[in-house]
Amino acid sequence: MKTLSVADLKSQFSMVISDLREGREILITYGRNKEPLATIIPQSKLKKPDYSIPIGDLKLNGWKYTMNDFELTDNDLLSL
Repeated sequence: MKTLSVADLKSQFSMVISDLREGREILITYGRNKEPLATIIPQSKLKKPDYSIPIGDLKLNGWKYTMNDFELTDNDLLSL
């Protein structure tokens, strides 16, 4: 992981973009004590969150409710 101050980030922004495209992470520091402020992570390294919520045998996947071989859409559920 590369470490840059805020000033270096501003002056070397093209290099930062190149590093990110190559998959490198960048730690941004701030102030005289170079306190860690943020980490820039390439989009390719982000993990997609799992938004499914298990409720017993019923599982909410996006807007589709599934229970074994039985499927129920959001509109079907609201019309019950």
